[in-house]
Amino acid sequence: MATGLLDPRVDVMIDMVQPVNLLHPLNRGLVSWWLASPGTMGGSRFVDVMSPGPNGNHGTLTNMNPATDWVGSSRPGGWGALDFGGTDEHIAIGSKDYIASGRPFCISFWMNPDDSALEGIFQVQSSNTTSGFTALIFDSGADYHSINMGGRNAEGWGETYHPIADITADLIDSWNFIVINYNGGTTTSVDSFKLFINGINEPLEIGANFAAHGNNNVIAREGTGSDYFNGTLDDFRIYGSRELTVSEIFQLYQLSQQGYPGLLNRIDRRVFAEVAVGRIMGSLAGHGGLAGPGGIAGRRGGIAA
Repeated sequence: MATGLLDPRVDVMIDMVQPVNLLHPLNRGLVSWWLASPGTMGGSRFVDVMSPGPNGNHGTLTNMNPATDWVGSSRPGGWGALDFGGTDEHIAIGSKDYIASGRPFCISFWMNPDDSALEGIFQVQSSNTTSGFTALIFDSGADYHSINMGGRNAEGWGETYHPIADITADLIDSWNFIVINYNGGTTTSVDSFKLFINGINEPLEIGANFAAHGNNNVIAREGTGSDYFNGTLDDFRIYGSRELTVSEIFQLYQLSQQGYPGLLNRIDRRVFAEVAVGRIMGSLAGHGGLAGPGGIAGRRGGIAA
């Protein structure tokens, strides 16, 4: 059996039969997790590791080139990311009602925007409003700045909110871990929402309402609008029925920078290789292999015949 310390970036592979450790407390209530990880990158899908099979709720790369838009990740703990050009590239993530007004939820992701032009980050479909919950990055003064999130009064999400402090410059050209919490309260109250950036709570204030943008699920676009993300994104998680506590958010931020130890099921590559070789040798020995009747050692004129 192989011994020694494991390098989680080299010696450990993710178990793609069941990638997510469903028993970990930080995965409680998690309904989808799109993650660039070994075994999931390079194709036309952004794999939902909560349901890794062929019928899972995987994202579809739209107006994108998998050969060039899958990129390596410079963020701590990352394996890769998707690069968006800000024109029409985005990811469609199905038609599931992930959230509802009046029911808590939490959405987290890593982003590295190239600029602060009006850019949609995501929209998540809601079951009881005519507008999905949307987040975008935009800096235009008091109405919009930094990360803006929410919807429209007439469409069920009450108001839009953004950090009181204009931190836009701190977000550009750097990786940041974003967490948005909704406690299930009234959507017209700023106290119902929380925004955490790299584990730190950013106090919010009310901003201007968004334009109409539909009710669907999409990454790197503002719903059905024409505002697309310019930069790199990875690691989208949706908790559909609970918010995370402050301590859970900080713990998630720390573990995400280490490749999510404990949250993802892993296999030691060296043990996996030894087991695989053992099974092959056993199969050969039992079915005319190295020592079987028709194997190398059993045939007339063979090595040991």
